[in-house]
Amino acid sequence: MVQMKLRHVAGAVCLALSVAIAPVPADTAAAAGLSVSVKETSWTHAINQLPELAKVVEARHVVALADAKTSLAADVRTAEDLFTSSKGKAADASRRALAVETNRAYSLVILSDDEKAPLVEQVQLRADIESVKGEVAAWEVAEAARVAAEAAKAAEAAKAAEAARAAASRPSVHKTSGGASSSSGAAASSQTPKQYLEAIARSYGGTISWSDAPCGRFAGGSIGGCFQGGSTIYVSNAAYSTWSSASGRGRNVVLHESSHMIILRTCGTVGIGGSRFENVTDAYSILLGGGGTNYGYNANDMAIAKAAVGGTCLMG
Repeated sequence: MVQMKLRHVAGAVCLALSVAIAPVPADTAAAAGLSVSVKETSWTHAINQLPELAKVVEARHVVALADAKTSLAADVRTAEDLFTSSKGKAADASRRALAVETNRAYSLVILSDDEKAPLVEQVQLRADIESVKGEVAAWEVAEAARVAAEAAKAAEAAKAAEAARAAASRPSVHKTSGGASSSSGAAASSQTPKQYLEAIARSYGGTISWSDAPCGRFAGGSIGGCFQGGSTIYVSNAAYSTWSSASGRGRNVVLHESSHMIILRTCGTVGIGGSRFENVTDAYSILLGGGGTNYGYNANDMAIAKAAVGGTCLMG
């Protein structure tokens, strides 16, 4: 502070000397017939002007320093707010760099006596602010996309649940004794047993992959199936070997595996009901008009299945 003021005073002295007007000597004036009073010498005048010039220089310094600090203080407040709001949105390293630069800028606002120092610091602080703002903007774009995807997924689940409710309300195929469905309606159409079962899966948004041993099981001509995610169910070829097979055990298997598929779409998992998820799925297939696949179910299993049809997923 002392050195700064000395520089200002020295400048004031130079300024005073450069603008001082040399007085007209008294004897010269007298020789010219002029009546003049004795004036101060140039050095005396400059020294007398020094306090006023020093005040002007100091005032200009104070104003420039105050302006620089005010501008930097505004950026410090912006940086502090951004540090708080960017948590979880910008990288930790970028936020740490912003915090360090904010502290450095705040110190200059409080302590600096050099009007140039805040302006230099302001450039770096603003660069860190823009860097963090850019990361926050990128996060907001990604977050908006994630929210949109979640909304689309929820809409799809609601649509699947509505389809399940509509299917449950449709009259089912007439059943014969023992739960087997009558094949007369299907046989009267131009469908083959295989097409009949594929149409059932298709009505719930699924397709069937046929094999002699789906998922490595049900070999030897037995009728069975499995579900491994997506919109494909796996069913053994024996399910469509005859109309009797297709309209009985085959149909029940297709509805059971379709129930797995619908539950996954609705709940995001096939495991509703916990360890009894297969029993719950059998109950769900009953609601679709099926005859079950021998897993069996109790009242609680059926309650969980009915809740899933309504869009509520209970894990146990």
